[in-house]
Amino acid sequence: MILAECDPDIVLLEELGFSNIEHGWGKGNICNVLRKKRDCVGVVDEDPGRAQPSYLRGLRVARNLQQHDLRLLHDNTRNNCLVLICPKLEDWVLTTARIAGVDPRDYNLPNDPDRLHEIVNYNLNKFRRLVRDLVNTARLQALKNLVRCKSVSFKN
Repeated sequence: MILAECDPDIVLLEELGFSNIEHGWGKGNICNVLRKKRDCVGVVDEDPGRAQPSYLRGLRVARNLQQHDLRLLHDNTRNNCLVLICPKLEDWVLTTARIAGVDPRDYNLPNDPDRLHEIVNYNLNKFRRLVRDLVNTARLQALKNLVRCKSVSFKN
């Protein structure tokens, strides 16, 4: 099972070819589920500067892909993985678009992360089209590989 923080995360994961995605209803709720379940994957924003769920303190960094603004955390006890999109989804997607030379305004989406955050849930089809055109970028492929974290070797 893959737990996604919000609808735009679900769109992103669907476009990467994943199924069995559940809406996690926020980072805190995802962490609460992961605290109780085993062999799950969560996808959340890093959200620096905001209060963080206590569950994160027990996780170790399994992969730090700074060049792609992604981190994979692992729960050794429950064999859960948590993928952090840094700093938050909207910034990450807009940076990916900029690197790829894709203008979000061509999809009638703003290229400001705060404005995108405000409107993305009301424009999921436009967001889906943008993500679809970015799916072969190195950053989205790196995300795809992290979500498939069960293939990652976890050594203590």
